[in-house]
Amino acid sequence: MERKVKVGAVLALLILAGVLWLALPSGGLVPEDVSVSASELPSAETCKPCHEEIYNQWRESYHARSIHEPTFRAMLTIFAYNTRGTNPEVWGPNYEFCFNCHAPEVKVKNNAAELARQIRNGEKITSEGITCTVCHSIEWVTDIPDPNVPVAFDVGPTLPYHKVKKTALFEQSVLCSPCHDYNNPYAVVAHQVYKSDPGVTGVPCCTVNRDWKKTSYAQKGITCQSCHMREEQQVVQLSGFDKFKNMLYALTGLTRYRDDRRRVSHTFPGGRSEEMLKRAVKMEIEAESAGDDIKATVALRNLTGHSIPNG
Repeated sequence: MERKVKVGAVLALLILAGVLWLALPSGGLVPEDVSVSASELPSAETCKPCHEEIYNQWRESYHARSIHEPTFRAMLTIFAYNTRGTNPEVWGPNYEFCFNCHAPEVKVKNNAAELARQIRNGEKITSEGITCTVCHSIEWVTDIPDPNVPVAFDVGPTLPYHKVKKTALFEQSVLCSPCHDYNNPYAVVAHQVYKSDPGVTGVPCCTVNRDWKKTSYAQKGITCQSCHMREEQQVVQLSGFDKFKNMLYALTGLTRYRDDRRRVSHTFPGGRSEEMLKRAVKMEIEAESAGDDIKATVALRNLTGHSIPNG
């Protein structure tokens, strides 16, 4: 009897040890301090250990390149010099407007001047572009083209690994609208204030959302995510709790088994994607001879939910 008790106790301890091990990230040790200050948004590298496939997709996307891409850096330099004021050696403060979307983290960390210096001097950029926490910390947005980029971030005083909040916002086009539908209030066309919408001034940098609202795509509920973040089958790293539930399922059959689940792509393909371009426009060409010349008539049909080009 005593031996059975001891065996049972040892077995219970082994099961408990296994449960605790399963509860740790990747079955490993939990770092002593896993919290970060809201003023120090974590790098995407922080998310990589548990979300490696999504990280790799993001790393190749233009969200990751938003401040590294040469075209943006050239346009930012031109805009900054054109709005610099009387001192030709110093960029005007309006350049920070571009960082609202291309480098949101610097607005939180308050180091926009350092990023501007790196770009201005052609140095290596130490900031990341549009990182995981930028999109996944959005609490709400307003669905109007506003130059102040109306996005509320809610990362709290700390950002542990990590609370999860389900929100329908991530399935709606409005999530993308603050940075894909806005006007630059500091730019002018031929020294005239450009007014594209009632009550909104500035040069439209991007009009995707307002275009989309006028199409059948919006009426049918086909959102930005439907095309630019398509679902894909992907094996995800299970949490310790999910592993524990799976173990109980194997032993008792009483809990729901969880393995892989649907995830969406984080490559964000767009105008630079050959596959997307092939689906975006239908082209028909009619040609006829006219002596030594050939006369061609080209008809283009836009198959997307917004104007092309746009971004």
